[in-house]
Amino acid sequence: GDFRSAEIRPRGKEALKNSETCWHTKDMVLDAPTYKTVLTPEAAMGMVQKEVRRRGWKNPEIEDVRLVYTPYYVFGFDVSAEGSAPIGGKAGLNAYTGDVDEIVPMILERPLTKLNKSEEGAEVEDTSIPAVEAKGVARDKIAVQTAVARERVSVSAVTKVYIPYYRIWGTAGHDSFRAQVDALMGSVVGLEGVHEKRNSWSEATGETLRKMTS
Repeated sequence: GDFRSAEIRPRGKEALKNSETCWHTKDMVLDAPTYKTVLTPEAAMGMVQKEVRRRGWKNPEIEDVRLVYTPYYVFGFDVSAEGSAPIGGKAGLNAYTGDVDEIVPMILERPLTKLNKSEEGAEVEDTSIPAVEAKGVARDKIAVQTAVARERVSVSAVTKVYIPYYRIWGTAGHDSFRAQVDALMGSVVGLEGVHEKRNSWSEATGETLRKMTS
């Protein structure tokens, strides 16, 4: 596929965003599997606009859309706490930021088509946590999240994958946002900065009248 047809060119300083953290690629062969995108950029933009409109903003403006491949180490974990049964689960460790993500394993449960390279025109984020350190970092993160000693956490089956995301920059009123939509399942994150719009008196009155006459 070619992502360039859906690109909206960034304005001014926007063009510098993430330039230090990503490789701009033609169609780069990756060091771990990725998956064929399920969502189109238009569908991802539509999901973000719908969510922003739900908060009361009628005409959110999209300024830039990029397809970015983010490296993750997906792993299984077990936590043995004193006096209770062990807790197990799966998570993803973002290999660039070090953040733990619980949605990534859910995404990978879907029927997906494996690929070994990124789409043309996309960007690939760097891997800042080497594979040899991934297990230890994952163990530390789970220990902190579950508030148990590191010795009580075991991590297994660590595998690296790249998850494709659409990063979408835009504005709603005076709020600017950078949303992220995974291109495989369609989960939207990053709209915390978009506040609920309070209707003006005239808008509220018009809405009431419409409901009364419908």
